Amino acid sequence: HDIQGWEKIQHLELVDQYGIYHPVTLSRELAAIYLLNNENQPARIQLENLLKEQPDDIEARSRYAKILFVSGNENEAIENIKKIIASETLTDHDRNIKSEALVMLGHIEEKNGFASAALDRYQEALKNNKMNDEAVLALGVLYTRTNKLAEAETYLTQASHLYPKSSLVENNLAVVYMQMHKYVLAQSHLENLLLIEPENIQAQY
Repeated sequence: HDIQGWEKIQHLELVDQYGIYHPVTLSRELAAIYLLNNENQPARIQLENLLKEQPDDIEARSRYAKILFVSGNENEAIENIKKIIASETLTDHDRNIKSEALVMLGHIEEKNGFASAALDRYQEALKNNKMNDEAVLALGVLYTRTNKLAEAETYLTQASHLYPKSSLVENNLAVVYMQMHKYVLAQSHLENLLLIEPENIQAQY
């Protein structure tokens, strides 16, 4: 544990025990600290408490959905993601949260073999937040996998500026340029990949 974070958890739990802290605020703070400490289960409990009090809090629901997603509870994650997507978005902050939720849903659909649906989610994510780096990367990688080379090149080139030392980006760009018969460019990205991952045997060939 981070010492200061752990002390704050103990402090907030004592405050909660004596009933001198607003419960909604307490749950939010405890959830944030637990997430910083990578303690998903106690964070999940606090977020569940918060959502009972404020079911329309899409920021809390987004964090809750992420915990469900990484813990393998896809059906519950989807249920919460769809609530976020269906919510009214009045501010840029709300649209950013909706954009993140759409990317998460896209990852689930892609994982389950629904590439076309995933592409739609990633595109919709960018409409809500054109600065969503994860959506740009996801589009580049998925377009590579579905052999849509021109689209893949566009999004992967954008992603290469957002993630300048990403082996995933460099590998996919190399694949795209090999398939487009642009071998000089492919070699350049393979060299970049080897700088990032010197032990990558496939890139050496």
